[in-house]
Amino acid sequence: MFKKNTAIYLLVLLGVVTLTQCSKDAEVEAQVDQTEQPKEEASVDAPPADASAIPSDLPPVEAVAAPTDLAPPVDVGMGTPDAGDGSGTPAVAAEPAESTGSPASSENVVYFEFDSFGLKSDAQGVLKGIAEKVKASGGNVRLEGHCDQRGSSEYNLALGERRAKAAKDGLIKLGVPAGSIKTISYGKEKPIATGNDEESWAQNRRVEFIVQ
Repeated sequence: MFKKNTAIYLLVLLGVVTLTQCSKDAEVEAQVDQTEQPKEEASVDAPPADASAIPSDLPPVEAVAAPTDLAPPVDVGMGTPDAGDGSGTPAVAAEPAESTGSPASSENVVYFEFDSFGLKSDAQGVLKGIAEKVKASGGNVRLEGHCDQRGSSEYNLALGERRAKAAKDGLIKLGVPAGSIKTISYGKEKPIATGNDEESWAQNRRVEFIVQ
């Protein structure tokens, strides 16, 4: 009986040892499998450019040509002053005398110096002739004062009036009634000559006598 129990005990013990050894062998194999597996490195590679992904139906780009009809550049420089008044304005050449109407007869007009209303010595002969006509006819006489183009309109109207009055005073001294004399000033509005020279200006500084 003792031998039988001993044999059973040994068989059980041998089975336990065998199971234990198998379990250890399985663990060792599992560890070896894990160490032998290669480590995979995660790599992110950019995908190659796909030329077919670029749309091919885009319209072609046209080069814009520079306009050729532009006006040439304008020179806005100050320029070089021409001979003249020193302000850069070109000097105006003197124009020949140009008549705007029929000049009065030398018997019916007296002339004045620049910016003056004093009667000149040669005016006395004209005044005497006019005085004789007016007294003989018993009529009236109109005296028209004029100036050259220089100066303001207001100033020349006043100067023309002074010239007409000076001629009136001369006629009164020669016996013409003051009531028979009328005066008017046109200033620079009715020039006989329109040139830009002294000859033209001298013709415009005058008093005309119109016997009525």
